Amino acid sequence: MPKPIVAQAVHAYNNANPDRPLNAGQIAVVEGFATSDLRVRTVDAPAGSGKTTAMRVLTDAWHASGGTVLGLAPTAAAASVLGESISARVEAIDELLDVLTHHTPPPNPGTGYRRRCRNGYCRSTRTHW
Repeated sequence: MPKPIVAQAVHAYNNANPDRPLNAGQIAVVEGFATSDLRVRTVDAPAGSGKTTAMRVLTDAWHASGGTVLGLAPTAAAASVLGESISARVEAIDELLDVLTHHTPPPNPGTGYRRRCRNGYCRSTRTHW
């Protein structure tokens, strides 16, 4: 994503929220996500550190550049809250892993991973197809 779009999103947020502008860490997260060549990127910080606010600014920048956002969260409940907060689709990480497991061809013909679930607990196990 072009850096001017990121700068514009940060500026717009800071102007709209002069009493609580983004801090240097939040700006670094937004810029890091926006300019990364990685297809998936994560942020890990304590509760209340401004991760959701940073993701809102990133989502605004991404949409302004014509992009689509798919957020990921550790649980379905967290995905619901984050999705509402950033106005974008957010899924639980486990849901993404399940889709990838069932819709990605195995690396070697005849082998792959199959998901096994019992009593609400799921795990992937190596299996032969």
